[in-house]
Amino acid sequence: MFRTYILLFLLLQPSYLFSFGLPDKDGMHITGADVSKTLDALAVVGYGQGSCEGAGDGFIIYGQGITTREAYIKHCGLYFRSSAEAIAVYSEEPFQVVITAESHDYSFLCEIDEDSHAVDCDTFKTPDFKKGRLEEVSGIDFDSRGRMYAVPDNGQYIFRFPARCAERGECKRNKEIKLPRYYHQMEDISIEGCIDNPKDECIYIGDVGKGGTNDIIIYNLRTEKFSYKRFQKRKNKDTEAMVVYRDVEATHIVLIHKDSEGSVEYKKY
Repeated sequence: MFRTYILLFLLLQPSYLFSFGLPDKDGMHITGADVSKTLDALAVVGYGQGSCEGAGDGFIIYGQGITTREAYIKHCGLYFRSSAEAIAVYSEEPFQVVITAESHDYSFLCEIDEDSHAVDCDTFKTPDFKKGRLEEVSGIDFDSRGRMYAVPDNGQYIFRFPARCAERGECKRNKEIKLPRYYHQMEDISIEGCIDNPKDECIYIGDVGKGGTNDIIIYNLRTEKFSYKRFQKRKNKDTEAMVVYRDVEATHIVLIHKDSEGSVEYKKY
């Protein structure tokens, strides 16, 4: 029986956090992650035994990265007795996240008030995640126009959804982007500036699950061309979460392992 948790960590120095692992994960196994464009917040979703046990699932907001261990916002009760699979930052002002789960025809759009600590979650319809090629949805993210992209654990397509569809109450895919080959362990996606041309937006897909190729498949949204980076993991661990972010120095790709220690691996490009 799974218990689902979502953690949002406010970061002061993202690279410093990732170099030393994650703060207290409240006993969860991480299945998805995203970072805000301003690098002020890291959102993590997973399942396990923790403070929301009995309520089924929930999310927690921690303050100031690895220096703070106590949660100042806890919210329980999204996918009851199930495992949320993917999370993405939807908006930074107000701060909103979208959470999805496998084999469910609805997802959550949650707004967090960082002053009052109030949390308001609404559902919206995502029928493509209930059955078919996206039944095992493993990663979601949004481009600068507000369009949602999703990938399944196993497959050969990226699926696109209309802009701001979560606000309108229903998201149905309206475009399919074929990958060069079939992948079996696509565990997360992230949309960020491209490594070679940061002004372009790229979709980064991590085929990093146990038994995967360890390829980072990169798709340029403007040129519609693919490229690749190899992320050879030091540890033979199951990995279901990936974060990609840019700062003044470079593009950073972070893999968060699905283990009780919250270990991460990090590469700069």
